[in-house]
Amino acid sequence: MACECIPIGSMYTSLWEVIGDAGYLIKYGDLEQLITAISLAIDNPFLGKSARERIIKNFSRKSINRSEKLFQIINSLIKE
Repeated sequence: MACECIPIGSMYTSLWEVIGDAGYLIKYGDLEQLITAISLAIDNPFLGKSARERIIKNFSRKSINRSEKLFQIINSLIKE
């Protein structure tokens, strides 16, 4: 997604949280839905930009800042 690839994933996994509205979710094992999703992804190159923006906004190191959040959690536990 960070490279503007349009994701296609199963709605029965946690991928839906990552994909959001920047890709396609299909039922696991549904070949017809997979074919349709691939066709839609090929025909919609602008969705790749949305996928990249979603990853940068929600899952980049800068947006998450894991170490800072970890320190906040640890400090809150120590103070209790």
